[in-house]
Amino acid sequence: MQKGEIHILGVEHYTLFLSNYEFSTKSWEPEFIHQFRVAVKRIIALKMFLMSQMHEDGQCCLNELMSDIQPVYKSSGKVRNLQVLIGLLPSFKHMPPKSFVESLLSRLEERKAQYADMVKLQTLKSNQAFSSSFLSCIENFYEGDVELFRGHIEQNATMARGLIDHFAPGEEWHEARALFKRNFLLMQMGSTFYGNDYDWEEQSYYRELEQLLGKWHDLMMLGKAMGRFEASQDSKPHDWVNFMQEKTDAVSQLETDIRCVALSL
Repeated sequence: MQKGEIHILGVEHYTLFLSNYEFSTKSWEPEFIHQFRVAVKRIIALKMFLMSQMHEDGQCCLNELMSDIQPVYKSSGKVRNLQVLIGLLPSFKHMPPKSFVESLLSRLEERKAQYADMVKLQTLKSNQAFSSSFLSCIENFYEGDVELFRGHIEQNATMARGLIDHFAPGEEWHEARALFKRNFLLMQMGSTFYGNDYDWEEQSYYRELEQLLGKWHDLMMLGKAMGRFEASQDSKPHDWVNFMQEKTDAVSQLETDIRCVALSL
């Protein structure tokens, strides 16, 4: 991918990040945090590609550029994870006890308060400042083309498939999820300039895997929340066993599907 194309994409998604971030500071509508986190993930995907082609000075330039985004992204993730978990519950046939839902809602309010405190202290670059600094990093430290871009995607895919194939579900699968997600986002962004040159079957493959791994990730986070809740209870609430078994079965099926799809291409 050429310098100008990367700059256009980076600025486009930083603009989307800023606008949705601004809305998220005024409203708790979940979509605002979701959209600005998607925009940041696109910027991170571009950053990781660029860093794979740069020496240390270029990598430091990009890390400095992103330094004020990281606290926002991290704090918002704690809010978003709970929003997703709460939204996941109605999909279960066996509903969890009311006390568990209330515990999640209580934690969500705590996370919102922490996010609101972070917002008051955080200063972000303007669109113009980001654009100028990003262009400087690209112009000074990046020499790339379409072949390097394709090579980066193929390397990510090889690493991710290896993590799925050689490791039991755990941290390595979370890393594989990030790699597949970046590949999908990179191909989606790249199609803006190289639409007909892209393998749409391959793009669909990355999309399916990152969605399956996303669902798996959500259920793993739910499992951790369930474990904390159960540890705080003197006895298991009514219908807790059925709820837990349904969650366990869903995780098992997803893990089977993920392995199957990951090795299909």
